[in-house]
Amino acid sequence: MARVSLLMLTCDDIDSAIVNLEATKGAVDEQIVVDSSGKADKGKLLRYAKKNHKLRVHEGIALGIPEPCMPFALNKCRNDWILLLDADEHPCPDFLGLLASFRPEAEANYITRYETPNRKFSTWQLRLFKKGSVQWLGLLHEHPQVLGRKLRLPRRFYLDHVKSGARRGYRKLQLFIREPRMRRILVDLYIQTKYDPSKLLWMFKRSMSDAKRTREEKEISRVVTSEGLIKFLGLDRKGRMEELIKRYRGKRQGEELLLDLVKRRYRQIRRDVGRGR
Repeated sequence: MARVSLLMLTCDDIDSAIVNLEATKGAVDEQIVVDSSGKADKGKLLRYAKKNHKLRVHEGIALGIPEPCMPFALNKCRNDWILLLDADEHPCPDFLGLLASFRPEAEANYITRYETPNRKFSTWQLRLFKKGSVQWLGLLHEHPQVLGRKLRLPRRFYLDHVKSGARRGYRKLQLFIREPRMRRILVDLYIQTKYDPSKLLWMFKRSMSDAKRTREEKEISRVVTSEGLIKFLGLDRKGRMEELIKRYRGKRQGEELLLDLVKRRYRQIRRDVGRGR
């Protein structure tokens, strides 16, 4: 049987995260949480960690999305096999049973995630994979490259996703989505029909507004979606994430910080090119 590390990157919704940690602790070898929540939530998580010997909590940084933090988080896991869960993804009992006696048949395993309470709308999500067999660019809603065999688990294994809806600031990060603008808008509209068709016109107007980009943002989008946020910001370099955590500890983090880091890096590259470096 393979030894599995559960990996969770948290920024809020610590109550839901603790529910998931408690539910999964008997099915995995260790639990790793990279946490960037506020003082109150962090304290709640650390108090729970004292009761759960499998759990290790590491300080993280909030960048609005978890994908750029993946190299840092994966390095905290001792095992080769990773179960990646969001705080608001609830595994079904059959999936927990599979984990407890997991015998890998593929390097990357995709699982059904139900996006609505009535379970009429689902997506396939990469949630169980071998470390080193998946390459991340660090982009929003990324489907990372898999080096090896892929497998879709039977639908009796699933996650229930408690979706609270995207924050306004979060939507600014659609700048880092690979799909062209109109495709992204169509995806938004399709999802909205599954949640609340009565707000379809509202979603269309918001998507059109959010998809507008300045000339600089268009160029940033082209560069970043080509090489990825991880490489662009050097987040795969040893010590880089620790440096950011130290620099921005106690300061404003989140979507605005990520956008600021990207724009500063882009402008620095432009200056260096202008100087012939």
